[in-house]
Amino acid sequence: MRRPDEYHDLLERAAADRVKRALTGNSELADRNDVLLPDRQSAELGAAARRDNPAAVTQVPLEFIDDTLGFNPEMGGRPHRAAADPVHHHRRRSPGAAAGERSHVCARRRA
Repeated sequence: MRRPDEYHDLLERAAADRVKRALTGNSELADRNDVLLPDRQSAELGAAARRDNPAAVTQVPLEFIDDTLGFNPEMGGRPHRAAADPVHHHRRRSPGAAAGERSHVCARRRA
């Protein structure tokens, strides 16, 4: 977890990189742990995995800051491709329906 001042510094770096990307088309590279702040255990496991791997990624574009902050796990990070929640869809009621009564959409699907 970042302290508030670190978080604001990160947002400033992201804003500056956004301008740079707009002008040049390239994002600045940064240490992966600066962008994707891991917990202690993940950092140790990741460092051990990368230690003997010369092809391991150690730097990522600052563009990842925007991608990470915009990620929503409930939508898979891609809201334009999100589907209706299949688990809860059958519980939705039509306007004016009594509690426990299924929606007319669900009733048609089951028929």
